[in-house]
Amino acid sequence: MTQGSISTPASTGSLLRLANDGIDQLVAVRRDLHAHPELGFEEVRTSALVAAQLAEWGVSDVTPLGGTGLVATVHGSRPGTR
Repeated sequence: MTQGSISTPASTGSLLRLANDGIDQLVAVRRDLHAHPELGFEEVRTSALVAAQLAEWGVSDVTPLGGTGLVATVHGSRPGTR
């Protein structure tokens, strides 16, 4: 390791690459949400957009909660409960 460089574990590096690869898409979603504000507890469009985006990312375990809320469970490829 050279002075001034940062060493990251492979898993962290992979996660950072994944985040960087999707940054444009995340920015577009954020801008869309801010362009279409909704009142509290009336976020029907927002909830639908988030659910659709999660489905596109392969998150299939999404449960509606409290009208417009969502709970998503992301299942990893490794065994365990963490």
